[in-house]
Amino acid sequence: MIQKDFKPVYQSMWIGRVFERVRDTSDKRLVFISLSDKSREAMAGYFAAIEDSALAYAA
Repeated sequence: MIQKDFKPVYQSMWIGRVFERVRDTSDKRLVFISLSDKSREAMAGYFAAIEDSALAYAA
């Protein structure tokens, strides 16, 4: 969720770092969004930490 007190320019800069545009190779009208490599690594680390803490809690 994006905070309301951020100016739109800062919101778009933040979104631009988290996501990247990927053009469809067969239909140039389509553009998909994907997590950037840095965001993907951060999310993988986050989920690994959650899994580790859940396993430690269950033990």
